[in-house]
Amino acid sequence: CTLKLTPVGDKTELRAKGPHITLGYLNNPQATEAAFDAEGFFKLGDAVRLADPERPEAGLAFVGRIAEEFKLSSGAWVAAGKVRVDVLTAMDGALTDLVICGEGEADIRALGFLNLAYCQRLVGAPLGLTELAAHPQLTDFVQAGLALYNQHNPNPSAKVAALLLLPDMPDADSGEITDKGYLNQARLREQRAEKVAEVYAAESPAVIRA
Repeated sequence: CTLKLTPVGDKTELRAKGPHITLGYLNNPQATEAAFDAEGFFKLGDAVRLADPERPEAGLAFVGRIAEEFKLSSGAWVAAGKVRVDVLTAMDGALTDLVICGEGEADIRALGFLNLAYCQRLVGAPLGLTELAAHPQLTDFVQAGLALYNQHNPNPSAKVAALLLLPDMPDADSGEITDKGYLNQARLREQRAEKVAEVYAAESPAVIRA
């Protein structure tokens, strides 16, 4: 297997070539042409960075999907994959994943999936997801994590204005999780349109604001 790191905008895409890579899409030459670059490398669509810039042998770290980008109403591009990874890091394990919202909106907001075991330990009680999502100790913890993230990411194209905790987990059967195990961000925003509207609603008491 030969891997190649290719700049795509401000990201770096991982591409692959080898006998294990598909020759293309069946009866779809247009899709096949779009899937490979001029040197025959398959475009994986995964953005990566060096885990340690001083030691390439330390490997690569996944930082999101190339396609996970959208524009705010200001015209600023949002690298949703990077925002997702960095916010999760700031939450110190309280969240398992995030849906990043904001296309056509004035700012970025997010829907968060809880790490059940971590959050139960945090509040000191074996509560369910619904109770945890509204627990003041947890919401204060998440708000502090959001503030920490925004402190290091003040740019409007990265700053997250608010977050709403979800009382359930993503549903693979309805397409909310891709075959590769990633969250299908577009599908989740579509399936949970009411929650997206809620995180942008000024009157919702459940929304955790930065």
